[in-house]
Amino acid sequence: MELYLKPEKNPEYGNLMERYYSHSEEWNAINSELHQLVIPKVYSRRVQRKLKVICRKLAELQQKWLALNGDAIRFHANPIYRIPNDAASNLTFQHHQDVLINRINHYESTMTLLASNFNLSQAQLNSVLNFNVAIASFGLSFIGLAITLGILLIS
Repeated sequence: MELYLKPEKNPEYGNLMERYYSHSEEWNAINSELHQLVIPKVYSRRVQRKLKVICRKLAELQQKWLALNGDAIRFHANPIYRIPNDAASNLTFQHHQDVLINRINHYESTMTLLASNFNLSQAQLNSVLNFNVAIASFGLSFIGLAITLGILLIS
């Protein structure tokens, strides 16, 4: 029993799957960049710039995802399959509908994961910045206290 759809006879479904795989490659590249990003102990503008570049890529991918998701949901609601009329046609139809909804759900969860990874990296960098500001404030306060005590002792 063959459950294969011929891409030339089902261009809309084939296009959705091609876009899904293309976006998956972009998702993998962005996620790899996030995982390779090392958050230093001292705040770094270089890391902030890298995160801004990743943010732009993520925004572009999100726009593509929203378009793909809308197209896939519309296609799922009103599918047009050209399936040979045989004993397996109902099974083929159901299989490809299930594959499509599975891709929609998988893509949604991977986009959520990617956004969470980005937010975590951004939060870590902000935490480093806040820590550095706190240490600098403590140091300057201590210096101010020393100067004040020095002036009080002199006078």
